[in-house]
Amino acid sequence: MLLIGRNLIRKGKNIFFPLRFLLRDRKDKILAGFTFVELLIVVILLSVVSALSIPNFRNTYYNFLLSDTSHNLTYLMRYAQASAIAERANFRLNFDSEYNKYWLTKSTEEEGDFVRISGKFGKAFDLSDNIAVKADSMTINFYPDGKIDRTSIYLSNVNDKFYTITTEGQSGYVQEYDYKKE
Repeated sequence: MLLIGRNLIRKGKNIFFPLRFLLRDRKDKILAGFTFVELLIVVILLSVVSALSIPNFRNTYYNFLLSDTSHNLTYLMRYAQASAIAERANFRLNFDSEYNKYWLTKSTEEEGDFVRISGKFGKAFDLSDNIAVKADSMTINFYPDGKIDRTSIYLSNVNDKFYTITTEGQSGYVQEYDYKKE
Protein backbone atom coordinates (compact mmCIF):
# COMPACT_ATOMS: atom_id res chain seq x y z
CA MET A 1 0.00 0.00 0.00
CA LEU A 2 1.14 3.46 -0.81
CA LEU A 3 -0.54 6.50 0.68
CA ILE A 4 -0.53 9.61 -1.53
CA GLY A 5 -2.52 12.50 -0.19
CA ARG A 6 -5.93 11.09 0.69
CA ASN A 7 -5.95 8.31 -1.86
CA LEU A 8 -4.89 4.79 -1.08
CA ILE A 9 -3.35 2.97 -3.99
CA ARG A 10 -3.78 -0.77 -3.67
CA LYS A 11 -2.59 -3.08 -6.40
CA GLY A 12 -2.84 -0.44 -9.12
CA LYS A 13 -6.39 0.66 -8.23
CA ASN A 14 -7.29 4.11 -6.90
CA ILE A 15 -9.65 3.81 -3.97
CA PHE A 16 -10.79 6.82 -1.92
CA PHE A 17 -9.97 6.08 1.67
CA PRO A 18 -10.14 8.93 4.23
CA LEU A 19 -7.11 9.38 6.44
CA ARG A 20 -9.08 9.20 9.67
CA PHE A 21 -10.07 5.63 8.97
CA LEU A 22 -6.42 4.71 8.49
CA LEU A 23 -5.47 6.18 11.87
CA ARG A 24 -8.33 4.48 13.66
CA ASP A 25 -7.17 1.07 12.52
CA ARG A 26 -3.56 1.52 13.55
CA LYS A 27 -2.54 -0.12 16.78
CA ASP A 28 0.24 2.39 17.62
CA LYS A 29 -1.58 5.72 17.82
CA ILE A 30 0.48 8.92 17.69
CA LEU A 31 0.30 10.92 20.92
CA ALA A 32 0.47 14.67 20.46
CA GLY A 33 1.95 17.01 23.11
CA PHE A 34 5.00 17.48 25.27
CA THR A 35 6.06 15.74 28.42
CA PHE A 36 6.77 17.63 31.62
CA VAL A 37 10.49 16.88 31.32
CA GLU A 38 10.63 18.38 27.83
CA LEU A 39 8.88 21.53 28.99
CA LEU A 40 11.19 21.76 32.00
CA ILE A 41 14.29 21.52 29.78
CA VAL A 42 13.00 24.32 27.54
CA VAL A 43 12.31 26.57 30.55
CA ILE A 44 15.80 25.92 31.95
CA LEU A 45 17.42 26.70 28.59
CA LEU A 46 15.46 29.96 28.27
CA SER A 47 16.46 30.93 31.81
CA VAL A 48 20.15 30.37 31.08
CA VAL A 49 20.03 32.36 27.84
CA SER A 50 18.20 35.27 29.48
CA ALA A 51 20.61 35.27 32.46
CA LEU A 52 23.53 35.55 30.07
CA SER A 53 21.99 38.34 28.00
CA ILE A 54 20.66 40.66 30.75
CA PRO A 55 24.07 42.27 31.53
CA ASN A 56 24.47 43.12 27.84
CA PHE A 57 21.04 44.77 27.77
CA ARG A 58 21.91 46.78 30.88
CA ASN A 59 25.20 47.99 29.37
CA THR A 60 23.42 48.92 26.15
CA TYR A 61 20.83 50.88 28.14
CA TYR A 62 23.54 52.80 30.05
CA ASN A 63 25.33 53.64 26.79
CA PHE A 64 22.07 54.79 25.20
CA LEU A 65 21.28 56.94 28.25
CA LEU A 66 24.72 58.59 28.06
CA SER A 67 24.38 59.22 24.33
CA ASP A 68 20.90 60.68 24.73
CA THR A 69 22.00 62.98 27.58
CA SER A 70 24.97 64.21 25.56
CA HIS A 71 22.81 64.92 22.51
CA ASN A 72 20.20 66.76 24.61
CA LEU A 73 22.84 68.89 26.35
CA THR A 74 24.50 69.74 23.02
CA TYR A 75 21.13 70.64 21.52
CA LEU A 76 20.31 72.89 24.48
CA MET A 77 23.67 74.64 24.17
CA ARG A 78 23.14 75.24 20.45
CA TYR A 79 19.65 76.55 21.19
CA ALA A 80 21.10 78.94 23.79
CA GLN A 81 23.66 80.23 21.28
CA ALA A 82 21.04 80.81 18.57
CA SER A 83 18.65 82.45 21.04
CA ALA A 84 21.37 84.76 22.37
CA ILE A 85 22.05 85.97 18.84
CA ALA A 86 18.37 86.28 17.87
CA GLU A 87 17.24 88.04 21.05
CA ARG A 88 20.44 90.05 21.56
CA ALA A 89 20.70 88.94 25.17
CA ASN A 90 23.10 86.93 27.27
CA PHE A 91 22.10 83.35 27.98
CA ARG A 92 23.65 81.05 30.53
CA LEU A 93 23.68 77.28 30.99
CA ASN A 94 23.75 76.48 34.71
CA PHE A 95 24.68 73.28 36.52
CA ASP A 96 23.84 72.67 40.15
CA SER A 97 26.70 72.08 42.58
CA GLU A 98 26.53 68.27 42.30
CA TYR A 99 25.94 68.19 38.52
CA ASN A 100 22.59 66.44 38.93
CA LYS A 101 20.60 69.10 37.05
CA TYR A 102 21.10 71.75 34.42
CA TRP A 103 18.91 74.60 33.16
CA LEU A 104 19.02 77.62 30.88
CA THR A 105 18.70 81.25 32.03
CA LYS A 106 18.55 84.61 30.27
CA SER A 107 19.81 88.01 31.44
CA THR A 108 17.25 90.66 32.22
CA GLU A 109 17.66 94.10 30.69
CA GLU A 110 16.91 96.05 33.85
CA GLU A 111 19.03 94.44 36.55
CA GLY A 112 21.49 92.27 34.67
CA ASP A 113 20.42 89.22 36.68
CA PHE A 114 19.71 85.90 35.06
CA VAL A 115 16.22 84.39 35.22
CA ARG A 116 15.07 81.01 34.00
CA ILE A 117 13.59 81.20 30.52
CA SER A 118 10.02 80.13 29.91
CA GLY A 119 8.94 77.14 27.87
CA LYS A 120 10.32 73.66 27.50
CA PHE A 121 13.95 74.83 27.29
CA GLY A 122 13.72 76.68 30.59
CA LYS A 123 12.90 73.68 32.74
CA ALA A 124 15.49 71.97 34.91
CA PHE A 125 16.78 68.83 33.21
CA ASP A 126 17.72 65.94 35.50
CA LEU A 127 20.82 63.85 34.98
CA SER A 128 20.76 60.14 35.70
CA ASP A 129 22.67 58.82 38.70
CA ASN A 130 24.55 56.54 36.30
CA ILE A 131 26.10 59.52 34.48
CA ALA A 132 29.04 61.42 35.90
CA VAL A 133 29.63 65.00 34.76
CA LYS A 134 32.87 66.90 34.96
CA ALA A 135 33.05 70.47 33.70
CA ASP A 136 35.52 73.34 33.84
CA SER A 137 32.84 75.69 35.15
CA MET A 138 29.36 75.44 36.65
CA THR A 139 28.07 78.08 34.21
CA ILE A 140 28.56 78.62 30.49
CA ASN A 141 27.74 82.03 29.02
CA PHE A 142 26.38 82.59 25.51
CA TYR A 143 26.81 86.14 24.19
CA PRO A 144 24.76 88.12 21.62
CA ASP A 145 27.70 88.25 19.19
CA GLY A 146 27.70 84.43 18.95
CA LYS A 147 30.65 83.75 21.23
CA ILE A 148 30.58 81.18 23.98
CA ASP A 149 32.74 80.77 27.08
CA ARG A 150 35.48 78.31 26.23
CA THR A 151 34.88 75.15 28.23
CA SER A 152 34.71 71.37 28.10
CA ILE A 153 32.08 69.10 29.60
CA TYR A 154 32.90 65.43 30.11
CA LEU A 155 30.09 62.91 30.48
CA SER A 156 30.77 59.30 31.44
CA ASN A 157 28.76 56.29 32.57
CA VAL A 158 29.41 53.17 34.66
CA ASN A 159 30.83 51.39 31.57
CA ASP A 160 33.61 54.03 31.28
CA LYS A 161 32.18 55.29 28.00
CA PHE A 162 32.79 59.00 27.50
CA TYR A 163 31.26 61.90 25.61
CA THR A 164 32.91 65.31 25.40
CA ILE A 165 31.12 68.56 24.65
CA THR A 166 33.43 71.47 23.90
CA THR A 167 33.05 75.07 22.85
CA GLU A 168 35.60 76.85 20.76
CA GLY A 169 36.12 80.45 21.86
CA GLN A 170 37.09 81.76 18.44
CA SER A 171 34.53 79.99 16.26
CA GLY A 172 31.76 79.94 18.86
CA TYR A 173 30.51 76.48 17.96
CA VAL A 174 29.40 73.64 20.21
CA GLN A 175 31.06 70.36 19.30
CA GLU A 176 30.26 66.87 20.55
CA TYR A 177 32.62 63.90 20.55
CA ASP A 178 31.85 60.32 21.51
CA TYR A 179 35.15 59.92 23.34
CA LYS A 180 37.12 61.78 26.00
CA LYS A 181 38.87 64.62 24.21
CA GLU A 182 41.59 66.25 26.28
